[in-house]
Amino acid sequence: MQFFLRHLLLAICYVLMSITVGEVHPFSRETMYNSFPNLAVTFYLSDSTGNCLPVKKFFAYNTDAITHNYHNIEERMGYQKAETKQGLHEVGREMWLQIVPHALTSTVTHGVAIHRVSYFMLNNTLQQNDEILYQVQ
Repeated sequence: MQFFLRHLLLAICYVLMSITVGEVHPFSRETMYNSFPNLAVTFYLSDSTGNCLPVKKFFAYNTDAITHNYHNIEERMGYQKAETKQGLHEVGREMWLQIVPHALTSTVTHGVAIHRVSYFMLNNTLQQNDEILYQVQ
């Protein structure tokens, strides 16, 4: 019983402090914590025949950096411009220029394509759109 009362007292103190202090996780109204965006993107590389390339096998590059670089380039370019067909090509080209110096072999770079897969909700169903941002010629 004493164990229960002690934890109950700690919980009450935590709630009172959170209310007094203000925005504190898990009582946050920040959109990052209380909602999900309607669009999520992921990326992958493919070879000239369309087969997925395992990034770690062919590049000394962290895969999370691909997404991070995409968002940085898109923010710098401006979202409206970056989402046009020409803008997406420019974003993909810049992404490729950041990836290619980390290639473990030069033969893998010919015909490589950067794909962006967008996931979004439409009519209460999850949809996806796979598009090539940039392909090396």
